[in-house]
Amino acid sequence: MGVPFCFLQCGLIFGLILTLYAFFVSYFATYFLLKAKDNLPWKYESYYEIGYVTMGRPSIFFNAGCILVSGTGILMIYFIVMGDTMS
Repeated sequence: MGVPFCFLQCGLIFGLILTLYAFFVSYFATYFLLKAKDNLPWKYESYYEIGYVTMGRPSIFFNAGCILVSGTGILMIYFIVMGDTMS
């Protein structure tokens, strides 16, 4: 939903740059998460477990806050794009 809107607002060149930027950010975030998971002495699987082991109890609240903001932001963007498209 967001890619056509991005290209419409930003143009072809800047839209491609933003798309590649989003790709690299997602790729390296996933890569670093998997490396952190592999380097821990025990095999943890979730964001909460890895955060708790590496940074302690406050990381649980930080992770939950980031996931909440991300999920809410995606819904808001989805409704804005759908509203603009349908109008």
